[in-house]
Formats: sequence, structure tokens, C-alpha cells
Amino acid sequence: MKPFRRIDQDDLSETLEFKTLYIYVLYLILAMMTLGVVADISQLFNASAILMGIFFFLVSLPTLPVLRRIREGRRTGCVSHSGRKWSFANPYRVTLPR
Repeated sequence: MKPFRRIDQDDLSETLEFKTLYIYVLYLILAMMTLGVVADISQLFNASAILMGIFFFLVSLPTLPVLRRIREGRRTGCVSHSGRKWSFANPYRVTLPR
């Protein structure tokens, strides 16, 4: 369950496309958590906290090595990106050097 997929790969670079659906799922869980606190519904808050933990371990942790590569590439100026993280039609894409 990685929130990205490789869409292009050659000897010099690889292009990753981040899946927009994961952003919407994350904010849906955060909205449920907020509603649970505001409306004082502890079951909703507890369920959304469990979902947030599952999201963290299944989606966020596998992404950390890629995010480190993106950060290193930005420091050296070797990364190019396009798209928007909220758009299904034009998803966020990152081209990283190999």
C-alpha cells in the first residue's frame, strides 16, 4: 500500500506519481477525529485514532525512504516536480535522479 507508483524509470532518473486518494483518506480520518472531539463522541474518536495508526504504519512508513531521496534531491537541485496533490486529473509527480 504505497501512496505512489513508478511511472517511468531509466538509467538516469525515475518518475514517481503520488496517489491523490491517500490525501483524501488522511483528511477524512482527521475530520472524523475532530468531529469525535468536538461532538464528544469517544467511540468515533477512538475508531479514527486506530485508523490513523493503521494509516501511519501501512502508508506513511513505507514512504519515508522516498521522501528522504526527494529531500536530498531538492538540496542539490536535481529534483523536478509537477502536478497537484489534490488533483485526480493532474496528480503530483516527482522526477528523481538515480
